[in-house]
Amino acid sequence: MAALPNDTDPDVGGDAAAERRRSFRKPVAIPARVDTKTRPQRFAMTRNVSRTGALLATPSRFKIGERATLRFRTPDASDYTRVEAQIVRLELNPDDGVGIWPYLAAVRFRTPLDAPQELLTDA
Repeated sequence: MAALPNDTDPDVGGDAAAERRRSFRKPVAIPARVDTKTRPQRFAMTRNVSRTGALLATPSRFKIGERATLRFRTPDASDYTRVEAQIVRLELNPDDGVGIWPYLAAVRFRTPLDAPQELLTDA
């Protein structure tokens, strides 16, 4: 995945980030709303989710370090989950050939997500 120029932190991303992950990441596509101070009411699609973070495909070029509020509904939930997060990485999306989801944004949740077990475990 190609990192965006001047938008990467050498301490966040790549193999080092994978080694530091504390939670299993489940591949799952869930529509999400993302609000930041500079980019309110943006949309994204989760690529994977864990108790401590997520990878989002998005048309928005968020700023690394920016705080965000995510809202999404897990498959068996009757209401939206709201979670505070921080943008920790932004990359070009190599799987987006048409420009709908040109960026991948990695977010770290400020508080671990309390989500259905079947969503976040390797079943």
